[in-house]
Amino acid sequence: MNAIGHQIHELDTPALWVDLDIMERNIQLLADFFSAAGVDWRPHTKGIKVPAIAHKTIEAGAIGVTCAKLSEAEVMAYAGIKDILIANQIIGSQKIQRLANLCRQVDIKIAVDNELNIAELGKIATQFNTEINVLVEVNTGMDRAGVPPGLETVRISRLITETAGLCYKGLMAWEGHAVGIEDPLLKRETVETAVSILKETTEMCREAGLSVEIVSGGGSGTYKITSHLSGITEIQAGGALFCDMSYQKWG
Repeated sequence: MNAIGHQIHELDTPALWVDLDIMERNIQLLADFFSAAGVDWRPHTKGIKVPAIAHKTIEAGAIGVTCAKLSEAEVMAYAGIKDILIANQIIGSQKIQRLANLCRQVDIKIAVDNELNIAELGKIATQFNTEINVLVEVNTGMDRAGVPPGLETVRISRLITETAGLCYKGLMAWEGHAVGIEDPLLKRETVETAVSILKETTEMCREAGLSVEIVSGGGSGTYKITSHLSGITEIQAGGALFCDMSYQKWG
């Protein structure tokens, strides 16, 4: 059904609609917030999906986008987005071959947390005569994915620098375990602890002679705290541009 030109009350349910004026205002509010905080903005598109909206964020000042999946990154790349982070692990030869092909077209970075995955990424990148940019995902308390912080992250980071076909770019983490905490003081403390772990690990990597260019983290439920903590270079908040009801309780 083509709903263009219809009134809201004329739409059949369920229907998903966005007030463009409000969304564009939210985009500018976010862009201004991150600019004032002195961090780059790389909005996550797992909820945005639409390349045209992603382009609006870049026009407002975002440096690129974050994606959850290779297929999402392909859609964004083919729509002209040039700087993409896949904040997830890409495994399996077929997907890695697609990734290697995509690396020839845009600046794309991925997360890793596994030695076997690192070896396969390097092997296929070399076969494709390309280079895959890599961030090590660090587990700062969410316990969903990531390398243990500290020396293990340093070891994995060094392994990447020694693997042909890969280019080490830095670290990423997600303090998602703090999102649902309703007590504002406890939430701030939890976020600060997670970011402190990431910062300490970053410093250890640099002391070991590793060049950590990017330290990526934060999300729509934590960015107001994370953006002002030292050590983070970019924030991945994306869903906040819609600002649905969930965000009222997330702060």
